Amino acid sequence: MTKVTWLRMAGFVVMLLALPVAVAGMVSADSPAIGTPGASPSASPGASPSASPVAGVQVAIVDYGFEAPMIEVSVGTTVTWTNTGGVIHTTTSTDGLWDSTLLRTGESFSYTFTAPGTYAYQCALHTTMQGVIVVTP
Repeated sequence: MTKVTWLRMAGFVVMLLALPVAVAGMVSADSPAIGTPGASPSASPGASPSASPVAGVQVAIVDYGFEAPMIEVSVGTTVTWTNTGGVIHTTTSTDGLWDSTLLRTGESFSYTFTAPGTYAYQCALHTTMQGVIVVTP
């Protein structure tokens, strides 16, 4: 391997290692929210967002996974996701019912389920992070 090739590879590795820091630096408390266009509580009779948690279920977002990837709750239950890891994540319904926007370490998002059904969600930034909420009557 030539010296030039080695330097290019080293530069690429440094760039990859710096990427999370650069992305985190681009997102600030003043950044506009990233949401799901057209999604609103009136357009989604099965669920509604909640500004503050009511009695309900807690789901921790830990590193690159949801602590409870599948949970079962009753209608009227509020589920609160809290990012306990060091990486920015979201909780985003795969069918557009809710989008937490970016959750930094320690931030939470709550959603109240008002109709029975199966609700799939994921992290919009890391789509292999997936979960399911099964809502029973």
